[in-house]
Amino acid sequence: MTLNDIIYSALRMLERGNDTQTVDKYRKVFTDYANTAIGDIAERIKPTFIEEVTLDEKGRLDLSSTSRSCIRIESIKNSAGSEMAWSEIATGIIQVTNGEGATVELLYRYRPVRLSSTTDVPQLPAFTHDIIPYFVVACHNRDKNDTPESTYYFDMFNRELAQIHNDHYGDSAKNKLINLGW
Repeated sequence: MTLNDIIYSALRMLERGNDTQTVDKYRKVFTDYANTAIGDIAERIKPTFIEEVTLDEKGRLDLSSTSRSCIRIESIKNSAGSEMAWSEIATGIIQVTNGEGATVELLYRYRPVRLSSTTDVPQLPAFTHDIIPYFVVACHNRDKNDTPESTYYFDMFNRELAQIHNDHYGDSAKNKLINLGW
C-alpha cells in the first residue's frame, strides 16, 4: 500500500471524494498522520530486518551503512549460523570478536523511514498497512472535534494492531510458563 493508497482509503472512509483537488488538500496532513501511525505500529511490533554485511579488516561494522535505520542489534551470526560476540566500541561502530573481513548475517530492529512521496510504501510488513487509514481518519476526526468518530477509528486501529500482534508475534500471556509446584 503506497502513501497515495493510504490517503485515498482515508478519504473514502471520510466520504470526501478522491478528486485531485481533494487529495491535494489533505495530502500533507494525512501524510503526517500516516507517519505517526507507522511509528506507533513499529513501536508495538518492533520490526526486524536481516541483512548480510561484510566486516572490515578489523572486524568492525558501521551501523550507518545498513540499508535501514538500525536502532538495536538482535544478533550477528557467522556463515555457519553461529552467534558471534560483539560490542559497541563507539557510537554506531560495532566490533565483532574474530570477525576480521567476515561476511555475517545481521539481524536488527529498525526505525521505518518516514513517507513523503505518493509512491512510498511503509517499511513495515504488508499485513500492517491496512490499519494505517484508520489512524489517519481518527486523527482527522479528532482535529475536527468529532470525538465519537475519532474514538471509533482509534479503537479500530488499536484493536486491529493488537490482533496483528497476537497473530504474527504471539501473545505473551499464552506463552507464559507457570510453576505449578511440582
